[in-house]
Amino acid sequence: MKVNLLLSSIFCFVAFTVLGQQSDYCSTPTLHFAGDAGSEILLTIENTSTSTMQVTAESADADAVDLLNVIGGTGAAISTGVETTPGSGVYFVTLTWTGTPPTDVLLNVLWSKESFGGNWQLSQNDVSIPFDATCPLCDLLITGVFDGPLSGGVPKAIEFYVLEDIADLSLFGFGSANNGGGSDGQEFTFSAVPATAGDYIHVASESVSFNNYFGFDPDYTSGFAEINGDDAIELFYNGDVIDLYGVIDVDGTGQDWDYLDGWAYRNNSVSCPSATFDIEEWNVSGTNVNDGETSNSTADTPWPIETYSPPLPTPTTSAPTPDCDPADVISMFSDVYEDVPVDTWLTPWSNATGGDIVLIDGNEARLYENVDFLGIETVSNQIDASGMTDFHIDVWTPNMTTFRVKLVNFGPGGNSESEIAFTPVLDGWNTYVIPMADFTGLTGTSNIAQLILSGLPVGEGTLYIDNVYFSNANCPVLAMPAAPTPDCDPADVISMFSDV
Repeated sequence: MKVNLLLSSIFCFVAFTVLGQQSDYCSTPTLHFAGDAGSEILLTIENTSTSTMQVTAESADADAVDLLNVIGGTGAAISTGVETTPGSGVYFVTLTWTGTPPTDVLLNVLWSKESFGGNWQLSQNDVSIPFDATCPLCDLLITGVFDGPLSGGVPKAIEFYVLEDIADLSLFGFGSANNGGGSDGQEFTFSAVPATAGDYIHVASESVSFNNYFGFDPDYTSGFAEINGDDAIELFYNGDVIDLYGVIDVDGTGQDWDYLDGWAYRNNSVSCPSATFDIEEWNVSGTNVNDGETSNSTADTPWPIETYSPPLPTPTTSAPTPDCDPADVISMFSDVYEDVPVDTWLTPWSNATGGDIVLIDGNEARLYENVDFLGIETVSNQIDASGMTDFHIDVWTPNMTTFRVKLVNFGPGGNSESEIAFTPVLDGWNTYVIPMADFTGLTGTSNIAQLILSGLPVGEGTLYIDNVYFSNANCPVLAMPAAPTPDCDPADVISMFSDV
C-alpha cells in the first residue's frame, strides 16, 4: 500500500519573565530568504529573562533540523545550537548580555536539515527584534471561579486548566484583588510538581464543603481562595500576570463579571491565557443563582466544572498539489481537476456534522466535525473506476487516532464494499494513495456509489479532506523521502537493518 505523509506541527512556546510586545517569530513558518519550500521551519525568537533571549527552530516537515546558528546579536554572547532533547529535532540558541541589553537586537539565523548539506538563512540582512519581544504563554489558564451558597459562603473555589505539559508547577501562582483595591500580587504558589496537559486544578478555601458540594476533594486549599463575587483573580508566571478574571481596580459588585453567590466559566473558544480581561471569553451565571442549592449535581444552574476544552488546532497550509494529468483522473473534489457530480457530501444517515467547503491558505477543502462515520454519495452519477488503479485522498486531523476509508460499489450482481484503516499523523496532511486492488471486498468498481469515512474516537473526530480522486497507472507515484544516511562508524554499531 502506498501512503505518503506531509507533516506540519503546531507548537506553543513559553514566554518568561519580561513581558513586552509580541515577537514577530512565535513558532512562525519561515523559509530561506522567504523562498525554498524545503527549508521551512517553525521559528521562535523571544525574551527569556532580563538578560537573555532565545531562538528556537523546529522543522515544519518530516526532514528534521540538525543545525541552528545565530549571528549578530548586538553585543550578546551567543551559545552553540543545542537540541532540546536527543532526537527531538528542536534546537535552541541562547543570547546573553552581561550589561544593559539593547532595546532592539539585530541578528540573523542559519539552519540546516538532515537531508541538506549546507545552511539556509533567515534574511539577506539582519532582522531587528525588540529585546522584550515575547510569545504568548499557553501552558495554564483560569477556567472558573465559584462563590458558594453553603453556610459561611462556601465552597469558594478557582479552577485552572493545564494546556501544555508543565515540568514545574511552582513557576505559577495566583492572587485575588479584593473589592477593587488593586493587585495584591502573587499570594499563592503551586507545589513544585509536574502537571499534565488536560489536567484540571482546583483550589478551594477549604475541603469539606467543596467535597460535600462537588463530590470530590480540591487539589489545594488556601485562605487566598476565600473570594467573594466582587473579587478579581490574577494568574502569575514567574511573578508576572499572564491571565485574569475581572478588573483588579474595580469592585465587581453590579459589574458584568459579578459572580456573587454564583460562578463564571471560561468559553471553549479561548486557547491561551490573557493578561487583558475580556468578558466575552466568559459565561457568567449572574448573582445569587447558587442560593438555596446544596450540591452542584442538583443545582438549577450548576457550575460547569471540568467541562472546559481548548479549541483544536486547524491546518494553516493547504494539502499537497496533485501532479497527475487530468486525463488520468476521475476527481470527486479538488481545485486542480474538474470534478464529477456528487449527490451529497454528507448523507442524512451520517453520524457527523459539516461537509462544507472551507479555505485553507487559499485552497478549498471540506471540513467534518463530530465524526463517527460519514457518507458521500454518487448514487445518481455512479463512478466507473474500472480503468483506475488507485484511490487518492488527503486528510488532516487534530484528534483522530484511526481513519477509515470505505468504497461501496452498486454493481450488477449486488452491492459490494471494502474498508481500509489507517493511523494518521495528527496536525499534518496525510496523503493516502491506495491501490484499488487493496479494496479486496469489492467485486467490481464500475459503479462506485458511496465513499464512507469513519474513525476513532467515536463521535469526536475533526477531519479536513482534499484531493479526492481516482487515478490510473499513468499517474506518477508520490515518492517518500529516503531515511537519512547514518554516519556512525561501523565499529560502533550493532545493526539489525540498514543499507549502510
